[in-house]
Amino acid sequence: MRLFLIALIFALTGCGSIGLDVMDTGGMSSILGVDPAGQIDFGQRNASATKAARKDIVLWVDGGQPLAIVDVYLDETSDSSFWMSSDLPLPIRLSPDMEFPVEVRFNPGDTGTHRGELVVLLDDGTTEGAYVRRPLVGEGCAGDC
Repeated sequence: MRLFLIALIFALTGCGSIGLDVMDTGGMSSILGVDPAGQIDFGQRNASATKAARKDIVLWVDGGQPLAIVDVYLDETSDSSFWMSSDLPLPIRLSPDMEFPVEVRFNPGDTGTHRGELVVLLDDGTTEGAYVRRPLVGEGCAGDC
């Protein structure tokens, strides 16, 4: 009876094999790598430029198990000077031998520092999922910069 209750508790809390197994989505044995690491800096950009600066951010798996990427987006608090395609082929199961490039563009409409945040939602077997966040920064300037 005790074994049945323990199994029931695991199933109800998501620790069992109901739905996606944590191991199927990487769990603790794999983590998401993001290149460039840390803050993604677009540098200075003329505020009146017509062409946006572009950064390719590469997502990859650090570990032996695949990861399930559910969504990649810019946080709602991000400055409108940053944008990315909403037509990414998501969700995707990213294997350790694969890379997933994400293009983010920056074109400031005015001078000053502009900030944003890239968010990656992973299916880690929990209801909430796991979030990987990377800050974005760019500087709008006047004239030659």
